[in-house]
Order: sequence, then structure tokens, then C-alpha cells
Amino acid sequence: MNVDARNVTPNKILMNSKMDKLSDMRSKAILGAVLMLFGGTSFMSYWFAQAVPLLVFGILLFLAGLIVELSISKNYKQEYKKLFVEGPLNQNFQYVVYDWKAGFTKEAVRSFGLTAIGNRFHSEDYIRAVFDGVPFEMSDVTVQDVRSTGRSTYTVTYFKGRMLVFDFPDKAVGSVQVFTDNFKYRGRPFGNLRPQKVEMEGVNFNRRFDVTAFSPHDAFYLLTPQFMEKLDHLASNYTSIGIHFCGNKVFVGFNEPYNNAFDSKSMMNKLSYDEEMAKTQKEINDIKFIISMLREMPHLQQQPVQQPIQPQQPVQQQRSQQNIYNTNDYYTVV
Repeated sequence: MNVDARNVTPNKILMNSKMDKLSDMRSKAILGAVLMLFGGTSFMSYWFAQAVPLLVFGILLFLAGLIVELSISKNYKQEYKKLFVEGPLNQNFQYVVYDWKAGFTKEAVRSFGLTAIGNRFHSEDYIRAVFDGVPFEMSDVTVQDVRSTGRSTYTVTYFKGRMLVFDFPDKAVGSVQVFTDNFKYRGRPFGNLRPQKVEMEGVNFNRRFDVTAFSPHDAFYLLTPQFMEKLDHLASNYTSIGIHFCGNKVFVGFNEPYNNAFDSKSMMNKLSYDEEMAKTQKEINDIKFIISMLREMPHLQQQPVQQPIQPQQPVQQQRSQQNIYNTNDYYTVV
């Protein structure tokens, strides 16, 4: 096939090179899966044929396939993030800090007041950036509770999705929580006061959302008709949503049990550059949409940030100077 040299730019060459690298990893991952499949089949055949060589052969094949899968998985994820996530983030936001291996701490998520906290926790894909003058942080979060009946053990997923923190340093409001009615395992705001349920003016909104606040006045002050209309639109795209206004911060949780933001679905799936970029941009646009919602609330408007946000380090890490940029621990106290 003839290639027009005028259409071959350095960026396109680099993109093709990275796509080829991901494709090679995918081929190896498929090989690993095949080895595991044949290994498992040979292992199962042993129980019918009672042939020890089949057992040994099956175990060796399965382990070989498993080693291939594990060796590729981390590198595949890293290369995917470099190609499909880092670039779009820097193109859409300012002052971007991105670390896909890091995430919010468990104590930070507890302080957000979005979800109950179980005994199993994981967080990754940490992002800190600024858009339209609003600083924000985001990370994937999974909160589960492993329970035992004495005879069996089962796991209840409290939350699986994205959590975002938006910063409005010049403003402060009372604690107001808004959850879609199907958000089951809800967090509680700190303090001894018990929030009260607030009925908003919209009948349809009250059917879909539950609003609680220490002061009903704060809820009516924050939740304007325009904001409620956009929130209703946003909720139609997610399993469940929680929002907590507290102090000078807004915490948002998207429950997405069947979707991992900024991740490929599987190493086994053939990648399309355009489709993956569109997927990443959609997830970025959701962040922009929320910020646009908040920026339209007059009491939360602020002047655009003129310089990068400096890291907020906990006291013990300020002393040791070990923490370079991870601001997660800042949110252990709101």
C-alpha cells in the first residue's frame, strides 16, 4: 500500500508505534489465556483418565499461562494510560497531576460523606487538575464489606466508581447531601448533629433524589431549579449518584459498578484508537459538565486559579518530605 509521506507526522508515527506495542501485548495475553485454558482442560482430564502425566502437564501449562498474563497486565495498563489518558487530560485541563497507581486513602473517602465504609478498600487512577478556575481531584474507588455467616463468606459492594472533590476556597456552606434514591450504602457527615430530610419543590426530583441537611435553608439555597434539572440529566447516565456539599468543598460520587473510568475493558479486546479516545473524552466531559453545573451556582462562583495548586501535605509527611504531590491525606479532615 502506498503511503503519502505528507500525512505521516511524528505524532502519528508515535501513535502507530504505541498501538503496535499494545497489539503485541494483546497477542501475548491471548496466548496466556489459551495456555491456561488447555492447562485447565488437561487438569480436568486427569480425573477421568487418572493419568499423572496429564495432571503435571495441565498444572505446568496453567502456571505458564498465568505467568504470561501477570507479566503483561501491568505493562499493558501503563501503556494504555500513556496513550489514551495522559494526553487528553493535559489537553482538557490545567496543572494536571496524574498517577494511575495512586488513589484516595480510606480515611479520605470516609470524610467525603458519600458512602459507608466496609472492611475492604481500593483506590487508583488519581487525578488532580484545574478546569474553568475550579481545582478538583478524582480517583476510582471501590468499597466493599466481606461478611461471614459462619458457614459461608460473601461480599457486599458499597461503592464502585469515581469520586471527585471540587474546591471552592473562598466559599463555605453547610452540610447538604443529595443521593439518588437507589444509592443504598450512604455516608454520613461528621459531627454529632443528625441531618434531616428535606423535601424540595419539584415532585419528580423528590421521587428520584433524597436530600438531607443540617439546615433546610442551606438545601434550598444550594439546590436551585437549574441545578436540579442538570442533576436529573446527569443521573440518567449513571447507576447512582451522591453529592455532598460541605464547607468549601463539593464531593461527588458516580457509582459505576460495570465501568472503570480511563481503563480498557480487557486486554483481550482489539483496540480502536478513535473509539478509545472518544471513551476517554466522554469521561472527561462528565467532569466538565459537573464543574459547569457548580459554576452556574452564584454562591459558588470564584475567580479562576492563576497558578498551580500547591500540594497539601500532612504534618508527618511535611517533616519527612516523602510526599511530593499526593494530596489525598488532606481530606482526612474536612
